[in-house]
Amino acid sequence: MKTIVFILLIVVTNCSLAATLAILPANSDKCPLVENTYSATGYTGCYYNWVITNGVFTSGNGAPSIKVKWNDDATVGTLKVTTSNCQNPDETGASSTNYYNILSLYLKSFGTTNPSTINVDLCNTGNITITVDPMTVTGTNPARPVDKYYWQIPTGWQSVPNVGSSVVTTTNSVVIKSIS
Repeated sequence: MKTIVFILLIVVTNCSLAATLAILPANSDKCPLVENTYSATGYTGCYYNWVITNGVFTSGNGAPSIKVKWNDDATVGTLKVTTSNCQNPDETGASSTNYYNILSLYLKSFGTTNPSTINVDLCNTGNITITVDPMTVTGTNPARPVDKYYWQIPTGWQSVPNVGSSVVTTTNSVVIKSIS
């Protein structure tokens, strides 16, 4: 009778899956002048070098979690993090960059009236009342007040209550809200 011997060779190595450095939350729309929290994930035991474009740090530079306020005069903000002095030398020098759309209020308007521009808070999720100066009918003596105001509601907005994109009011104001 023949004996067959099987040899099972098990090799154990120290292997690890390479982590990926990421910034959370990821790319998204952000309101200006509001504090936002961001975190570097994937690595531990590192110093984090953060670089921000079109915003300011309010706390945490050097730490894995920071707080940022985006500027009100920009449309895109950039946040970059690079690791240094990591406990695991293989993780030193990793970097990640995210881009954020800043819903800037600077020089944005709902529309124009004569002679002023009406600025609208693009981050407002509630109702907004748009008011213009009272108007009068020219060429009448005495000048008489306008009895109807015709409003054209732009894309991305609706009147409150929602009566369509063209609204007629008997007052010099209209209430709107963002639908985007």
